[in-house]
Amino acid sequence: MTFLAVHETRSASPDDLRAWRSYAAVCAHAYTMSGGLLALAAFIATAERHFDRAFLFLALALAVDATDGMLARRLAVTSYWPFFDGERLDALVDFMTFVMAPAFIAVFAGVLPRPAFLWAGAMVVASLVRFSRRDTKEGGRFKYLPSCWNVLVFYALYLGLRSELVGACIAVLAVLMFVPGYFPHPTLHPSRRWHIAIAIPTLIMVLGVGVGTLPARPCLLLSLAYPVFYGAQAIWLTLENAPRSRSTTSPWRRVLSVIIGNYP
Repeated sequence: MTFLAVHETRSASPDDLRAWRSYAAVCAHAYTMSGGLLALAAFIATAERHFDRAFLFLALALAVDATDGMLARRLAVTSYWPFFDGERLDALVDFMTFVMAPAFIAVFAGVLPRPAFLWAGAMVVASLVRFSRRDTKEGGRFKYLPSCWNVLVFYALYLGLRSELVGACIAVLAVLMFVPGYFPHPTLHPSRRWHIAIAIPTLIMVLGVGVGTLPARPCLLLSLAYPVFYGAQAIWLTLENAPRSRSTTSPWRRVLSVIIGNYP
């Protein structure tokens, strides 16, 4: 009985609880690092010209990126591993999965105009500037367009877009990375429920196309729902938050603001 009482006391001690919390923080960071390993797997698959497999790995990395922040906040990793910069780790992984891997795939898949290095370089340089800014995030939004090259390259390859159109899209997106706007964070913005409700079916369809279990063309067209929703929301919120006088009393404007998530 005495041994059990001592054991129970020790198991519930603050030091033991902190140790377990520290282990949980390590696991949360390891989960984020798995996105970097998935990016490496995408590089290898691309070098072997297995583009379906490469995008499958990037889709899995996207799922990790969408959930690791919530896990880290739930486990309060900064309190139990304060010397480890989780935000920097997340940025490094994001640069691999959202910039370098898609640029690598775009070059190997031949979806870029000639010379391919110039267009891939524009993707990388614009993203480097954006990732280097200190003021990119504010509350539940990004102040500058997030790097979304994985989305562009995916649809360029599977929808068979002309290289000239892909080049034009790269130019527009690269310029938008330097223009302040209102780009909602999918998991932090008040409209996150809409993002989750639309993004999960989209990701399932992309994964289905990647593994070859779903028909490519119909699923690809349906999966455009999330990019279209995000783009429309970003345009609306940017205009709504522009420094100008505007009337917000009309019923249709109030309804649309609630749906999109532009809460006061």
